[in-house]
Amino acid sequence: MALGYLFVLFVAILFIAVVGIGLRLFSKNATVKNISFYGLAFLGMLVGFIGATAQPTNFVVQQIYFWLTAALAIVAVIIKLTVKKEKWANIFVIVSVACGIWNLFL
Repeated sequence: MALGYLFVLFVAILFIAVVGIGLRLFSKNATVKNISFYGLAFLGMLVGFIGATAQPTNFVVQQIYFWLTAALAIVAVIIKLTVKKEKWANIFVIVSVACGIWNLFL
C-alpha cells in the first residue's frame, strides 16, 4: 500500500516539475514566470531534501549529490534576488530540478 502512495508522490513531483519548467520557459507573463521560478526553487530544495534523507548512511556520494542539487536551487534564488541575473537563475533552478528528479527516479 505504501508503494502506491510513493508512486503517486513521484508522479506528482514529475508533473509539477514539467509544468513548472514549461511555464518558466514559455510564459510571457512576468507574474507567472516569477511564481514558477520560486515554485521550481522550492521543488528543487524539496527533491534534494527527499533524495538526501532517503539514502542509506553509507551512500554518502548520493547524499552529497542531492544536497548539491538543493544548494543549486538556493544559489539560483540568491542570484535572482541580489545579482538580478535572470538568465543564470533560470538555468540554475531548471538544472537543479532536472538533476534532482533524474537521480531520484534512478
